[in-house]
Amino acid sequence: MHAILKKIGLTDGEIAVYLALLEIGETTTGKIIDKAQISGGKIYHILERLIQKGLAGYIVKGKTKYFSATPPKRLLDMLNNEREKIDSQMQEVEHLLPTLTNMGKDTSYDVVLFKNYSGIKNAIYEILDKLKKDDVVQTMGIRTLRDEKYNIMWKHWHQERIKRKIKCQMIFEEGDDFWPKTIGNLPLTDVRIIKGITPASANISGDHVLLFTYHKEPGCLMIKHEDITSSFRTFFETLWTQSKKL
Repeated sequence: MHAILKKIGLTDGEIAVYLALLEIGETTTGKIIDKAQISGGKIYHILERLIQKGLAGYIVKGKTKYFSATPPKRLLDMLNNEREKIDSQMQEVEHLLPTLTNMGKDTSYDVVLFKNYSGIKNAIYEILDKLKKDDVVQTMGIRTLRDEKYNIMWKHWHQERIKRKIKCQMIFEEGDDFWPKTIGNLPLTDVRIIKGITPASANISGDHVLLFTYHKEPGCLMIKHEDITSSFRTFFETLWTQSKKL
């Protein structure tokens, strides 16, 4: 319970006071402090935050305030309010994007390092979004001896690539039989084998080159540079003529 309430935005102090109010009912701060184990100096600040979130209220009897929790379904109202606020902010940002994009410095090259599984996944799908129907992705230096989650990630990527009608040429190192045959049977996919080790695990896509490592610190270096991309593409096409079909 505590973990869920914290996940939706309540602090430890707010959770303790809110649960105390639910259990005690209408009460004064003294009983809340005892039940929630909150210091007297913090109780009014916490109660004020709960009131602002719609989770607590109070009435005055004589000169004393009596606090109580609002019905728990108010938690859903709080989340709905946050969702509406986020939707509104997203619309504002969408309107702002063209202006921000035009302010961006126009450069002929760009280099970005993506780290770990989530970074590599973001990189390959970012590039996929830049490609058009009938574009060709050229991949070499593929090593499938890596954490299985990366093989699964690439399998899903290929499924999405095929759905978008994007072609792929792939060069595997000789000796890796399972994946070349598995990937080679996919539509819009041309697989070849080469003897020896290619110098890098690289993906040439449009005007970008992606260099991968899956060792101790997995990562992906995304390079947008006309000369570098052209060099990698020329090297790939040379290897392609030297490789053999399955």
